[in-house]
Amino acid sequence: MNTNTFLKNTAITGLFVSLFIPLIVFNSSFFPFITGKNIAFRAITDIVFACWVILAVREPLFRPKKSWLTYAIGIFTACILVSDLLGPNPVKSLLSNFERMEGWITLIHFAMYYLVLTSIFTTQKLWERFFQVSILVSLITAVYGFFQLAGKIVINQGGARLDATFGNATYFAVFMLFNIFFAILCLLRAYHTPIKDKVRTFLLGYTAVAVVLDSIILFYTATRGTTLGLIGGLILAMLLIAIFEKEKMVLRKISAGILVCLVVVSGTLFLMRDSAWVKASPSLGRLTSITLADGHARFMVWGMAFEGFKEKPILGWGQENFNFVFNKYYNPGMWGQEQWFDRTHDIFFDWLISGGIVGLLIYLSFFVLALYYLWHKNRGFFNFSVTEKALLTGLLAGYFFHNIFVFDNLVSYMLFATLLAYLSRTGSEGEGCIGGTTEVASDIANSVWAPSVIVVLCVVLWVGSIRPMISGTALIDAIRPQASGATGNLESFKKVLDMGFAKPEIREQLMQTALAIQGANVDLKTKKDFVDLARAEFEKQLVEVPGDARYELFYGMFLNRLHLYDDALVHLKRASELSPKKQTIIFELASTYLGAGQYDQALPILKYAYELDPQYVEARIIYAIGALYTKNNTLATSLLKDIPAEQLATDDRLLGTYITLGNFAQVAEIWKFRVAQDPKNPQAHLSLAAAYLKAGRRADAVKEIQTTIDLNPALKQQGEFYINEIKAGRNP
Repeated sequence: MNTNTFLKNTAITGLFVSLFIPLIVFNSSFFPFITGKNIAFRAITDIVFACWVILAVREPLFRPKKSWLTYAIGIFTACILVSDLLGPNPVKSLLSNFERMEGWITLIHFAMYYLVLTSIFTTQKLWERFFQVSILVSLITAVYGFFQLAGKIVINQGGARLDATFGNATYFAVFMLFNIFFAILCLLRAYHTPIKDKVRTFLLGYTAVAVVLDSIILFYTATRGTTLGLIGGLILAMLLIAIFEKEKMVLRKISAGILVCLVVVSGTLFLMRDSAWVKASPSLGRLTSITLADGHARFMVWGMAFEGFKEKPILGWGQENFNFVFNKYYNPGMWGQEQWFDRTHDIFFDWLISGGIVGLLIYLSFFVLALYYLWHKNRGFFNFSVTEKALLTGLLAGYFFHNIFVFDNLVSYMLFATLLAYLSRTGSEGEGCIGGTTEVASDIANSVWAPSVIVVLCVVLWVGSIRPMISGTALIDAIRPQASGATGNLESFKKVLDMGFAKPEIREQLMQTALAIQGANVDLKTKKDFVDLARAEFEKQLVEVPGDARYELFYGMFLNRLHLYDDALVHLKRASELSPKKQTIIFELASTYLGAGQYDQALPILKYAYELDPQYVEARIIYAIGALYTKNNTLATSLLKDIPAEQLATDDRLLGTYITLGNFAQVAEIWKFRVAQDPKNPQAHLSLAAAYLKAGRRADAVKEIQTTIDLNPALKQQGEFYINEIKAGRNP
């Protein structure tokens, strides 16, 4: 085997191996469903790309074809790099974190993946095998999903929405969406391609089974946007076939029949959405219950994103920086939702924020150019039939619709890059090569290019794959119990911080661990060392990434829990300035004022938080607590009067406030309500007795203690002692 053949085969093997990435779950790392897949993708792509570069230098045949799609991807990658470097957090924009593992480093890997695919896959057979292996992986995950459906394997994110090895139902759903269309395409190719009967029979059965099983699993992911994308994509495909298919009348009639069935079934389900059998199915119920109200939270997030776009319309904020926009333009109506959105849950708004109007337009051009190559410039080894063009158009439409409601992930990016490479390759035959066809002298290729590529490969593997993998496993070691005790955790945190990857997430975990250790059976020196390290690291964080309300808040909360109120107020005020309408920040600021005894400072800002959205019951209760501390009982009563008694009686913050203020009559009323809800709970009766005693109702206290003894005879001796003390006029 000569060098070129070895390089080519290695690259092809790596590309096929990459198809199995969806099966990876790296349990020993932080965010196991994310990190393992992304690290594997980066490492495989790096190796494959290195082989391809050396091969392309040696053999012009494997240089990328001239293609507008290739140019667009290159321009897009460069544009986003500029946006990332100019954004408020360039390091995160470039390298991302454990939770997402995206950033520009992943974006450039997708561009590399695309280039290798479009350059190495030069035959129809390779592309067909590639899709067939992808379908195989989808079948493996489908089987996993069926085991989840049967209750034999746990659903990782809880509930009834299948997520297989993705840990997220939406990620699983879009993977199935692509493979359903790939399977239909391969089924048609197998039917029309002259191959051996046994092979044809196998491929027809294999792809037909994949279409059915993958569709069932997609349905049980209960991902509405993706399911509707599949239905809409199929409807569009069938409509195109019915209109434009002139040669194969049988296909035209079949597509018309499928089109009618899809419309009738979809319409029937919608009309019967209130029937018992539809509501009995979580997936059907979720699919047929779509209303504008369901999208209320997304609409608010999109509104914030649009405000952020208006501030930086040309090149945007850079990747991984939507949190700055979300905090600055926070809509107070989001109080019932996740408080730290780092994505807009719409890929088009995501790119509008990350790359501005320039980035979004280039991203949209991928779809336009893909359709252009598919319908108007298809002259490669796949001379698509009308049916195949229609199906691929349906896939693009379904994926486009899916992306309106969610953001992309590693696997969907991989599949989209694959589809773009496929269409680019089939539409750019005969266009010539980028870089020309001049051969490089073998001695230069061997002595200069190959060693240089290998050196760069080693550096990239270390920065992009090995270091994040080591950091992820080291972080898990730092936060779990160790044989050497808390000192071992402390040393582990120091080591993982020295590795330099995803420091903000590590610092968050350090802070949480430091707080947990304060209440543990740990020596004072270790507790202090944890606090000192956490403070030092968060001080660095605020210097490295200024203007992030999330970290100002987290640090202020940390200091508040340590009763360092003056220091906490500095950071909480800064957080409130950065995100002036976020109630959670205001609550923490007010809590710190209350802890410091500055009650008059807390009340005005609690009033402001309440007035941001009076429908927010939590804000009403906390405002009432502030009113109680300032002796404004009339205001407190007015605020609490419309809140259900059960909610008030079960709110420990109100209970704690009444205890602190010495209002034991109200404390007794709360415990009286709780006793009524759980009359056989001896501890509840004992707490009510204590409240009665503090309120001066000694006879009632004795009665409750006697009830406690009746419920739990083991408390007889202690209870009778309390009763005797009370009857003697003393407070036990």
